[in-house]
Amino acid sequence: MRRFWFGALTLSSLALAQSATLTLPQAIHLALAQSTQVLNAQASLQSATAQLAALKADPNTLIVPLTQAEQAVTLAQVNLQVTRLQVLQSTLSAYLALYEDLRSMALAQAQVALAQRNLAIQESKFANGNATSLDVAQARTALAAQQQILANDQAQEPSLLSQLVTDLGTNLSATPKLAPPPPPQALTASLSELQQGLSERLPALVQDEQAVALDTLQVKLDDNDYTPPLTLTTAKIALGNAQRTLSLALANAVAQLQSAYQAAQNSFALIAIARQNLANAQTTLKQDQAAFKAGTVSAVQIQSDEVSLKSQKLSLQEAQDGYWRALAALSIAAGEDLTGLEGQP
Repeated sequence: MRRFWFGALTLSSLALAQSATLTLPQAIHLALAQSTQVLNAQASLQSATAQLAALKADPNTLIVPLTQAEQAVTLAQVNLQVTRLQVLQSTLSAYLALYEDLRSMALAQAQVALAQRNLAIQESKFANGNATSLDVAQARTALAAQQQILANDQAQEPSLLSQLVTDLGTNLSATPKLAPPPPPQALTASLSELQQGLSERLPALVQDEQAVALDTLQVKLDDNDYTPPLTLTTAKIALGNAQRTLSLALANAVAQLQSAYQAAQNSFALIAIARQNLANAQTTLKQDQAAFKAGTVSAVQIQSDEVSLKSQKLSLQEAQDGYWRALAALSIAAGEDLTGLEGQP
């Protein structure tokens, strides 16, 4: 039954009733609840916690193994959070890819209809001696190109659905109705804010910090009169190496965070451009509709404007989806959810 469990969602019968509509927040909530990666990470945390409890209960436990057990719990907690972010990113990407493909198919169908009409016009004009055979051939080529675009979109649907099914961890007998992704919000966190505590949120940095802490402890334990000087020297060398490794890893992580942050900012700026292009297309259609009523614009021009409007709507959706993807990538780089989707039911 767990394969069809949607938690608090109302989609438990989605595999049987394809009339249900799946939203992006619901898809992510479902994936996080059923992801094998998340369940494995949770199990690892439970195991580390149990091991630490056992060592604490043993009066003979020494400080080094106790410290290592405490570090294991901390690392498992961070791994769980990052795993959740990775599942979120994968599910978001799969959902958006399928949604965009479905929207692209709708646009391609409209473009095919327009190309068919243009071909019929050229054939009629050719029959009346008002167009050349080249005009007809070009119209046929344009139609074939649009038909191929539609076929490509249709061919992608099964694989895109399969990827979404994999991320959701459930069975879908057909493509579900996907609700439009919610409009993403502008990023409010500053880069400096995201840099704070970065070494506590990324597993690789946590491991490097733990190595420094463990080596520092070892130096402290070896700095006495009864430990051979060579042992202390070796511990200090190990500590220096660990500190340099941490410094380099932190610098790389900050650079990746900066790059992801800038990419998110750039993606958000593209949304405004896409919205303006959509507004322009709406204005053009409105003006041409008025001209059509006045008899100065043809019906095929109106159809062309409507297709252009559909195209600009898709472009806006793609711009918004690009920003969603950039936010998900930034979340991975920052070690915290910046999409706002992780906690939504």
